Amino acid sequence: MAFVLYSYLWNSDPAVILDRNREVLQMLSFAFYISSRFSLLDQLYIMSAAFGLGGFFSLFYAVAQPSVGVHIGGPHDGSWKGIFAQKNVLGRFSLLSFSAFLILQYQGKPLVKNLARLFIAIFVILLLQTTSKSALGNLFILIGIFCLLYYTNWRGKKQVVFVSFLSTIAYLVYSVVISNWVSLLTSIGRDPTLTGRTYIWSFAIESLRSDPSKLLFGYGRGIFFDPSAGFIQGFSKYIPGYLPPHAHNGFIDMILEIGIVGFGLFVICYVNTYRTYLKKATITGDTLYVFPLVALAFLAIYNITESILIRGTSLYWTVFLVLLFSANRGKVLVDNEISSDRSETGPEKNS
Repeated sequence: MAFVLYSYLWNSDPAVILDRNREVLQMLSFAFYISSRFSLLDQLYIMSAAFGLGGFFSLFYAVAQPSVGVHIGGPHDGSWKGIFAQKNVLGRFSLLSFSAFLILQYQGKPLVKNLARLFIAIFVILLLQTTSKSALGNLFILIGIFCLLYYTNWRGKKQVVFVSFLSTIAYLVYSVVISNWVSLLTSIGRDPTLTGRTYIWSFAIESLRSDPSKLLFGYGRGIFFDPSAGFIQGFSKYIPGYLPPHAHNGFIDMILEIGIVGFGLFVICYVNTYRTYLKKATITGDTLYVFPLVALAFLAIYNITESILIRGTSLYWTVFLVLLFSANRGKVLVDNEISSDRSETGPEKNS
């Protein structure tokens, strides 16, 4: 985050970046407060309450006031959007919310568990009614990740065989998808260019390669896709008359804003955060620690075709910061528990 805040020092329009850094400070301060004030379980309760309200009102307006909660006319006619501006926004919100309630059903009192199951059903309905193929596909991926994390303790020969088997299947599916990319997308009624996304990615990568300094440190927050900056004007050679607002890929957007140096720092933070929660889940066997793992997986998966990281004021970036700060706050505790666990069972494990 410090790299993002100080990126104005090496960019051509520092005044604009400084103004946009207010969003960064807002997300940073809010995430720091939540992570320092509340335990992970309390954070899950708070997030679930906020997600639940969003889901309830989205369902209400879609059913009771379709003029507000449903797309009328246009390419998305009949698709639900709830309290959001567009169906894909509701789709990704519902997917993260589904993940939170999926974990919450294993926590707390029976009333909490029953409410969690109710909202799981609500968010599945919302996901289906958005008709967002990306959200639906990612739903099955996240359920698979959840099952992998929940039903294995990462110990013993059976678990190793199970994980190895799933990894092999995943690799085979990946190979088939990559080899038949165009035909698969065409068969489900999708544009092989992902509605022009591949053109945007090609243009962004070409622009970065043409300027090594921008490749290293980026253009600055929101600068590349700002029409007044002039960098995006050349995109008209791909789609005449259209200027994209973002890259439709969170990782490319991040590199455009803070370069591969900043992106590298993000990857280090992401991997360390995932590793910390994985250790905690392995030690305690508590389902609570599966939520951060599923949420981090959600961020990685969804940012392939959408941009929900540091662009604008992002709920999802705030969630990542909360998990990051919470993981670092409890890292000493995790390491101590690992040492204690090894000292208690060391002779048996080493034998």
